[in-house]
Amino acid sequence: MWTGNVNQGNGYGRLRGDGRYQPAHRVSYEIFNGPIPEGLVVRHKTDIPLDVNPRNLELGTVADNARDCVERQRQVRGERQVHAVLNPHIVRVMRVGHENGRTIASLAREYHVAETTVRNAVRRWTWKHI
Repeated sequence: MWTGNVNQGNGYGRLRGDGRYQPAHRVSYEIFNGPIPEGLVVRHKTDIPLDVNPRNLELGTVADNARDCVERQRQVRGERQVHAVLNPHIVRVMRVGHENGRTIASLAREYHVAETTVRNAVRRWTWKHI
């Protein structure tokens, strides 16, 4: 596990080289396996951002990495979103209210959110997991 500097924004280990910070897992991969081909990323088999063990790293495309995220349920959803203004309970209440005839505008006023936020939630364009 990486014990050095950590990028507080994404939780990945990093080190300074060539005058800039580089992701520690990428450096580890390159030390043990050689250069990373253009268009590929280094993926963590363990889903642990601080894991720099080359046996736990593999190459893939950005699409592979995104698919891993969805399959392993690592994507940030619902109230874990940084800018979330709703929570699962409110979303359920809004949906029931809307099904029973409440307007999107009245729900938006009641919960002090934009009509777009309510519309997206009640139509399941957002909060799909609820």
